[in-house]
Amino acid sequence: PQNYFVYLKLIAELHRDPTSLRKIEKLISADASLCYRVLRLANSALQGHAGMISTIREALLLVGDDAVRKMVTVAMAGALTAHRSPALISMVLSRAHFCELLAPALSLQPAQLYLLGMLSLLDALFEMPLSRILETLPITPAMKAALAGDDSPRSLALDLVRSLEACDWIGCEKIQHRLGLAEGAIAAMYAQSLRWASTMIGQELP
Repeated sequence: PQNYFVYLKLIAELHRDPTSLRKIEKLISADASLCYRVLRLANSALQGHAGMISTIREALLLVGDDAVRKMVTVAMAGALTAHRSPALISMVLSRAHFCELLAPALSLQPAQLYLLGMLSLLDALFEMPLSRILETLPITPAMKAALAGDDSPRSLALDLVRSLEACDWIGCEKIQHRLGLAEGAIAAMYAQSLRWASTMIGQELP
């Protein structure tokens, strides 16, 4: 994409904890499409707020750290899939949210798992091999290893969501037993993630 390096820098900033709102604001402001989408999402999310949110800084300050990550990644996924199949943005968002919901079962940070889910589809979003993207993506070694398919709890989250997407019920059952989750818990989380993705897409689209 035209603003490939802007997106990579933005992902890196969203990966930091706490995030730097000043840097995120600067990066978003460098992309007109992202500005428009973030402001749309902020105004939709904060409907009870008095007056229209008209600046990126105001939007970022009002929603809080975790919501910033979600709002910006939804806007970014929307910008990258604007002229492509609607199924792709749905998969990106539902995968990210499912990984986030699964995080407590893996004793991991929900915000980090949300980003991991999104990052796992960067090859489809950027239309280039994931290995090439990882060479220039400034994220932690643990996240890179999970994306490369290591044997870790993070990688387990990706294996599970991919099994769900592929309707591989045997694979899902194996991972469910490894996690010690009650029967039906995974299906409920996946259904919730699909509903959330649908809601976000409804807010993101013009």
